[in-house]
Amino acid sequence: MSDNDTNENQNQSTTKMAPEVAEAEFTRFAELWDIDVDETSMSEDDLEGFEKLKRPLVRGFAGGWVTLDDEGILTVALRHSKNVDYDTLSLDPSKADVLSMDKYKDRQNQHKIKAYMGTMARKPVKLLAGIDPRDEKYLRGAILLFLAS
Repeated sequence: MSDNDTNENQNQSTTKMAPEVAEAEFTRFAELWDIDVDETSMSEDDLEGFEKLKRPLVRGFAGGWVTLDDEGILTVALRHSKNVDYDTLSLDPSKADVLSMDKYKDRQNQHKIKAYMGTMARKPVKLLAGIDPRDEKYLRGAILLFLAS
């Protein structure tokens, strides 16, 4: 990563937004990705799982390291991933390909999610292997919410 890339990444992560604005950005994300966020129709277990996926995204929006454009492309600044050649990863829901998960067995859920992430990010799965789990939770949360809707 060059010094210029590092400075750009630091600038992205210092853009803060108020908690209520971050909540509104999550709602916009859900609308653009056609994710059902009606908590009144969720069971207690569903609501708990939903909150576990929502919370990191709202924190990411608030911290400025997760952004959403008007086309629905979610971009995550990779703040902890040192073993990758890129500083950000963008997920485009229009590129999602559920069939990408078919080559993995049912018990290989993490591989299935990475394969799906690869189609949304337009990157081969092997290039996603170096993403730090602290960065991946934002990407995985978005994908799991999308798959569950």
